Amino acid sequence: MGVIIKESAKQTVVRIGLSALGALATLFIYPLNRELYGILGFILDSSLLIAPMVIVGLGESSIKFFPFKNEDNSSRTQFFRFLSGLLLLNTVVVSVLFFLLKDILIQLAENPSNDYSQYFIYILPAAICFGATQFFVQYISNYKIVTLPVFIQSLYRIGMPLAFVLIYFHAINMTEGIHLLLASLGLSVLIMAIYAYSALRKNKDIESVNNNSVPRRTFFSFYFWAFASSVGSLMAFKLDGFMVPTLTNFESSGDYRISVFIASIIAIPIISVVAISSPIISQAWKDKNMEEIKNVYLRGSKNLLYIGAVMLLGILLLVDVLPHVLESWKQLRHIKYLVIVIGFAKLIDMTAGVNGVIIQHSPWYRYNTIFVLIMMLINVVLNLILIKAYGIMGAAIATAISLVVFNVMKAVLLHRKIDLNPFDKSVFRFIVVYSAVVVLSLLINNQFAFLIALLLNTFIAASFSLYYLFKSDIALETRNSLVQLRNSIQKIK
Repeated sequence: MGVIIKESAKQTVVRIGLSALGALATLFIYPLNRELYGILGFILDSSLLIAPMVIVGLGESSIKFFPFKNEDNSSRTQFFRFLSGLLLLNTVVVSVLFFLLKDILIQLAENPSNDYSQYFIYILPAAICFGATQFFVQYISNYKIVTLPVFIQSLYRIGMPLAFVLIYFHAINMTEGIHLLLASLGLSVLIMAIYAYSALRKNKDIESVNNNSVPRRTFFSFYFWAFASSVGSLMAFKLDGFMVPTLTNFESSGDYRISVFIASIIAIPIISVVAISSPIISQAWKDKNMEEIKNVYLRGSKNLLYIGAVMLLGILLLVDVLPHVLESWKQLRHIKYLVIVIGFAKLIDMTAGVNGVIIQHSPWYRYNTIFVLIMMLINVVLNLILIKAYGIMGAAIATAISLVVFNVMKAVLLHRKIDLNPFDKSVFRFIVVYSAVVVLSLLINNQFAFLIALLLNTFIAASFSLYYLFKSDIALETRNSLVQLRNSIQKIK
């Protein structure tokens, strides 16, 4: 757990910094032209749907089988070259398929923009960059290095607001701005490729393990199952980013992306935990160390739920304030309801913790793929129905339902197989009370003037947070961390 805590903490700091940059852009820049934001977001989100076809199952396979290819530098080098060759082959196949199918997909779109087909073309190079970068990041995590790669992988988060500003102020045109965004993605690929090769060459003295032979049939079986899982996962989590602009317009897409970004801030802690837990859980399954797996799983689930819930309360207060202090936000009052729906789904996902990682590296990894494909099917059907009926709120509801179903299925499997279940009575009580707090907040906003409502809701949110921090075991890890921080400060003084 020491490595997990240390790397998760560092990675959380990096992600918070990147999210702070994204938050500043979301607060002050993107609302200036929601259509422009929708266009750039459409390219990124749509490319993320294709990226799994570039990486297929390479990322997960590099983690799954690395312990078996880690006896010496020669074995590691051979394994890395094998994976890189598959990456190149996948890229060629994806490029051919994209150009064969793009005209059909463009004709099915209902977006009224005359330039929709022009923007669609940029999806392919962005997808290739996303897939390649993700592979290198996952491969390097085998060396317990995750923080710097995550930053490099996220260079596009700097490139996007930069491109937006330059386009908005007419310093460059739309085409040049998109090229700038793609350049930031390409730079990530280049740096990560060099980083991966450097890590491979420098780590010659890694502690040896038994170099058990892995049959190619076993490798490719996991490889393709992991591919199906990643495709389904992206289809489930990023499908709305493609379908909203395709079935509505780029301005609605911009509004929806702003909502998703704001709600997703609460998931920063779980993203960091999953990234560093993956290679450790893989090794634990190889060693049949069930105590390590249970320890990683159970210690964090309730704590993550509490942290996410408190963060979401703070975000909802912020969304109430913004239309009163920023002119560009007066047209975005409606997104609070989107944030609530998406935020609740994220909370359920945080409660489930690293269950997906545990299943992916377990003997039952095929279940993870099956669950993801089920979620994908649910999400596709619900998006087609609900977006046409309710617009972007329909997309939020579709994503929330599919995400909750997905996590319930995974939790049931782990409960039956290894008696792990984060959804106990205390969690359900917490969610019920939390839901009541959010509903009460909405009622107060409808009954009182802005300033009075803000004061009342701040008091309620603070009371809820402090009660569960000090009077309940739901936030035991957070409470212990705060006590340790206080003791450390006192020692310094």
